[in-house]
Amino acid sequence: MKNCQKRRITMPSEDSKPMTLAREDLYELVWSKPLTDLAKDFGISDVALAKRCRRLGIPLPGRGYWARLDAGQKPYRPKLPNRKPQWHDQSALTVGPLTDAYTPARLTPIEDRSATADAVSVAARIATLAIPASESLNHALPVVKRTALRRKHPPRSELSFERGERSGPVIALDVTTNALERALLLSDRLIRAAEALGWTFDHPHTLSERQERAENVSAGCGSTENAMDGSEPSVGRFLVEGEQVAFRIEERFREEPVEPTAAQLAREGREYGYHAPRKVSVATGALRVVRLDTYATYGHPDRRSWFDHKGKRVEDQLREILLGFYELALSIRDRRAKDEQEARKREEEERRRKEWEAIQDANEKLIKQLETDAGAWHRARYLRRYVRAARRSLGSQVLRARFREQTVNFLDWAEAYVDQLDPLQGTLRTGEFETSSTYHYGSDLDRMKNAFGRLLGSEWPHAFKLGTKYMPTQESDRHWYAGEGSVFEVEAPEGGGDD
Repeated sequence: MKNCQKRRITMPSEDSKPMTLAREDLYELVWSKPLTDLAKDFGISDVALAKRCRRLGIPLPGRGYWARLDAGQKPYRPKLPNRKPQWHDQSALTVGPLTDAYTPARLTPIEDRSATADAVSVAARIATLAIPASESLNHALPVVKRTALRRKHPPRSELSFERGERSGPVIALDVTTNALERALLLSDRLIRAAEALGWTFDHPHTLSERQERAENVSAGCGSTENAMDGSEPSVGRFLVEGEQVAFRIEERFREEPVEPTAAQLAREGREYGYHAPRKVSVATGALRVVRLDTYATYGHPDRRSWFDHKGKRVEDQLREILLGFYELALSIRDRRAKDEQEARKREEEERRRKEWEAIQDANEKLIKQLETDAGAWHRARYLRRYVRAARRSLGSQVLRARFREQTVNFLDWAEAYVDQLDPLQGTLRTGEFETSSTYHYGSDLDRMKNAFGRLLGSEWPHAFKLGTKYMPTQESDRHWYAGEGSVFEVEAPEGGGDD
């Protein structure tokens, strides 16, 4: 979107998808017309649009800019500042489909408008869906017959199975024997209606493979939901709009008072912690279908139920139940999309953090090398200045020092040491000036402190005075090793030449 001041931007038609503006496109738009007019075109307030621009680092026209432009002047227009790319730069603003240029628009959220049309379509299909009742359990779906066989329904011997129908998921039922057949027929109608809508009822692992992502298949609804060890068939779920929806059918119970027996009362008085029952749960025969929200839940999942009540049985609420399943699937999909977006954001932040740490580590190595070289160069300069000053002070006189079994010119030796120390000198290092590998008393830090102290002159009483014969006085606090004297305690050879 360039040269927005010279031409009008034609927004997409109503049939097209929403248009997403990048950071550069939004910058061109805010400098194409006053911010209040542009905000009206987008269907938001100018304050919200200005906040969006400031968050993206987009400069805004100042007060009087458009008046000067209308007067024929050319006021200053700052360039879009360069910055490190961020994840939302390419989706700075999303504009909904419009019929003409700059007609009132709305900021469209992440979800597409087609989702609303799909929801209306599914709701209409559910409203007109024919849900016939099963004649008997023998004509029911294989999953219903498997469930009857597992729950040991009395007429289970009359059920017939085709090859392979005995294995597979079952339905979660929590009912008594008296209400079992009604619960089985209800689940058969519910699954048939769901299949008519294109939904699938299957094993959670199989549904996860269809979703092409690994999920936690634990429904958190008791031992019947978690039979995944192969000893018992697992509880199935619906796959609705690409999301798993769990449900179960329960029988409602009511509590009635009961008088404890004499034996129970005697036990209550005799045993600490025992309380004779005063209430008992009585099965009512009324059923309820429970929808379970198992996505990213801790502990027991959220529940919503449809149950028998006065004038309306749960079989007459199947359309509301199916619509409730569809609404839950849409909710899970939205939450999943949000979680995935946040996960991608966290991964990007973690990637940037690791990349930043890698850059810092690489720089730290170079900095360490630089400081090492600069430190060696600084020490070499410091020592070389002293050697030159000593030569000027001694003139033609030679300063001798002991070196193992012989004597050397101390200043010549010092220059050789400084040349190997200086990183800017081409003299190759021989290694003879490096610290030996033999054991030294004290730590490396102590040796460094001692060396730094000597360079700062902390041991000046023991420094050699040029032009004098160096001999430590008896009052000196310098303690030499046994049999060791000063390096300058040498006998001057005849002739006075250098070694």
